[in-house]
Amino acid sequence: MANKQYAVLVVKKQLADKLEKFCQEPPSDCGRGEVVYDEEVKFSDGYRMAIQVVASESPDEEECWTQGVVFDSFGSEIGCTDVGESFLGKYHVWDNIMNVEYVTDIQIV
Repeated sequence: MANKQYAVLVVKKQLADKLEKFCQEPPSDCGRGEVVYDEEVKFSDGYRMAIQVVASESPDEEECWTQGVVFDSFGSEIGCTDVGESFLGKYHVWDNIMNVEYVTDIQIV
């Protein structure tokens, strides 16, 4: 059985709505491949997950996509989620070496 590390990323409703809209329709003011949002949460074991919203390579035609990227305590990338189509929800990343699941839940205030 895998261990689970859990964290919460609290986001204000106005920002969450804006980021979710970016994931549903092309934003008008983003550069090609630009990271439009990048916020980290820290887990109790010292690892952290960056939650990102990224503009596509064709930002005038395609909506943004999301990902969660887990880093160890030294800053080395451990793994990342599949590309997502929504900012909201939970982000899951498995560390197969340590047999740990990292979960970040987006909560709106």
